Amino acid sequence: AIHVMKICNSFAELCEEVTLFCIFNNDNDIYEKYGVTSQFGIKSSFNYNFRFLPDSIKCLISGFINAIRINCCYKNSYVHGRSLWTLYFLNKNRNFSYEVHSIPSKKIYEILESKILKRSNLKKLVTISEPLRKEYSRRYPELSEKIKVLHDGADPVPLNTQKALLSSKGTTREIERSCLQAVCFVLGIGTSI
Repeated sequence: AIHVMKICNSFAELCEEVTLFCIFNNDNDIYEKYGVTSQFGIKSSFNYNFRFLPDSIKCLISGFINAIRINCCYKNSYVHGRSLWTLYFLNKNRNFSYEVHSIPSKKIYEILESKILKRSNLKKLVTISEPLRKEYSRRYPELSEKIKVLHDGADPVPLNTQKALLSSKGTTREIERSCLQAVCFVLGIGTSI
């Protein structure tokens, strides 16, 4: 959650309007809680718990409804997202970027992703690591120029912090400050990019 909030914060500093679609609990101090300064819109994405349906069908229904909301309410907006179903159901002429954190694990998602990646209005394929970029370049060589590595968004560690202690299975290890720094990038829906 913190990465998404920081990403939207960066996007809001660059664009005139940003809206984040997410599962949201109407937390009044959400911006302060995550330490973001920009006030971007947050809309609750459709995520009804259909207990009797398999997860893949729930994702399809949620993606379809979210895409309808975006298509109707944000007609001229650029979309950056990770939801395969939402991106699949977007208007075919809408410019978008697709962010991936891993290779799809199910055949249906591989097929869906392949269809999304073949669209001419795909502007960027964003991966969160260099090995993932290489794998997508191997699978989709025609997209090599569109693939960008942008690590998860986070704030740099304050300069006065020399070491961070991380606890792992009862042991503590020291991590140098440079290992904790990350690049902040953007996520959401904006009127420009």
